[in-house]
Amino acid sequence: MIMNKNTIFSYRIQGIWSAIAAIVLSAGLSSCSDWTRPEALDLAPASQETPEEALALIRAFKQTPHKVMILGMDAVSDNPVARWQHPSSMPDSADYIYIRDLKGGLDAVLASEIGAVQSGKGTKVLADVDYVAIENAWDELQKMKEEAGEATGTQEEFLAFISEQTRLQLECMNAYGCDGVMISYTGSASSTVGDPVQGRSAYINAVYDWWNSNGAGKIIMARGYLLNIASVDVAEEFFGQCRYLIHLVGTKTSAGSVASDIFTNTIMGVPSDKYVFEATVPTPSDTTQIGMSVPDAAKWISASSETEDFEKLGLCVENAQDDYFRIGRNYADIRRAITILNSGTEAAQ
Repeated sequence: MIMNKNTIFSYRIQGIWSAIAAIVLSAGLSSCSDWTRPEALDLAPASQETPEEALALIRAFKQTPHKVMILGMDAVSDNPVARWQHPSSMPDSADYIYIRDLKGGLDAVLASEIGAVQSGKGTKVLADVDYVAIENAWDELQKMKEEAGEATGTQEEFLAFISEQTRLQLECMNAYGCDGVMISYTGSASSTVGDPVQGRSAYINAVYDWWNSNGAGKIIMARGYLLNIASVDVAEEFFGQCRYLIHLVGTKTSAGSVASDIFTNTIMGVPSDKYVFEATVPTPSDTTQIGMSVPDAAKWISASSETEDFEKLGLCVENAQDDYFRIGRNYADIRRAITILNSGTEAAQ
């Protein structure tokens, strides 16, 4: 049973099976805002249980064709102090959650919630495998050596470090009972660390080799600037195995500028029928929206266009936990986006 005060279902026990059937047949989430209502949260563990019948509605919906919602959040290694740090606090209708920096550890309470959201809500949980984090760790190690008057690492040592750290991140998938991995490459085409082409090749090759041995029955996705790793030997076959390719909206504010990026990636051989688009929400420290807002991105994804030669399968929110901090309604932008994605319109707020 999921312990979750983030949303309490306002559902009626009468006619539960007909309600499930209606949801499955409609594959719409316009009613999601009717199922749920926000409730103020405190820092104590959640004390409300979502009824099993309501969880069944959520799971049934996720088995229907619909635009997907993917949410990113940070791992907390110990002593979580707020509800936004909990996987169980994420909006119930999220299809996937990917968790960053699991290699650094995850608090036991939070780790237990992975299985709870999987079984209760039908939410898939992915372990993030981030190339930039590995590159940054190598850079810091070299700075420490320089300060100590020691020789810095060789190119061979750099590539071995990339491969080993990639493997350690990948192993978090099984360690925490995740459904798969999110392969993240958000770096630029160039790099100040080692040889950028060889470094990226070592990363993707390590992912590919490990996946061939450990990925049976698991989900793999790739997010970031895929063009920057499209030249490696395994790239085309690798992308073909991915369930979704997550394209970063970044600072772009118009659909046209995003679409031009997709065209560039498509002609490089990246599949055009697997795209999910990743936007961000403002952070508590900086309330300025960077790039296309999450609701605006949802409107574009929901709209059809004869000029677009790629599929728009859903939306990803990189810093979903930052959307928690709203007066009156937690995860306000994400909830609006979910409604738009699955109804084509924005319900009254």
